[in-house]
Amino acid sequence: QIALTTGSGSASEKITLTGDCEFDAVTVSSGYTLDLNGQRMKASGLIDINGAFKDTTTTGASLIVAEGWNTAGSSGNNTATTAGERLNLILNNTGSDDANMFYSASGIYYDNIFVNGGEFTSYAGFGNQHTENFRIGSTFDVDHGWEMKNLTVCTGGTLDAGSQTLNCSGDFTTSGGLIGKSALNLTGSEEVTGTDNLDEVATSNR
Repeated sequence: QIALTTGSGSASEKITLTGDCEFDAVTVSSGYTLDLNGQRMKASGLIDINGAFKDTTTTGASLIVAEGWNTAGSSGNNTATTAGERLNLILNNTGSDDANMFYSASGIYYDNIFVNGGEFTSYAGFGNQHTENFRIGSTFDVDHGWEMKNLTVCTGGTLDAGSQTLNCSGDFTTSGGLIGKSALNLTGSEEVTGTDNLDEVATSNR
C-alpha cells in the first residue's frame, strides 16, 4: 500500500485500474486522468483530483472508500449517468473537519454517497453534483446549496444546513439531527392541511 502522486502530463495520459486497489493517498495531477474502470478503490488519506476522473463502465460496482474526496481542481470528468451504473462513494474521516468535499467542475454522477465518519464541509459548486442517494452517518456542514434525489440523515448523523437550500426531489428521511430553520411548532389546537401556505405556517403556531 503506497501513496500515489502522478507527474505532469498531457490530456492523453491515463491511469486505469484493472482490479481492486488500495492506497495511502492519491493525487492526480493536471493533465492526467484516473479511470476507475468499474473497480473498487480504497484510500486511507485524501483522493485529490486535479486532472480528470473517469468511470463509464455499466457494472454498477464502482466504489471509492476514502478519508477525503476533493475534485475542486478537476476538469473533463466523465462518469456513467444511468441510475444503478454510477459511482458509489463512502467517506470515513477521523479528523474534525475536511472541507472541499464533492466539488466538481462537471460530469460526476453518484448512485450512493455515504458520509460515514468524521466531519465534512461542502464547497461552493456542490450543486453541480448528481446524486441518487445521499446518506449522512456523521456530521455534514453545508456551505453551499445542493440537490439530490433521496436524502437520509441516519441515527447518530448530523446535517447542519445553516441558511443554505437543499433540493431533495425524492425522499427525505431524518433519524439523526437536523440543524437549521426547519422546525414546525404544532400546538394541538389547529391542524395543518394541504391548503395551508407553508410560509404562513412557519411563522405562526398551527
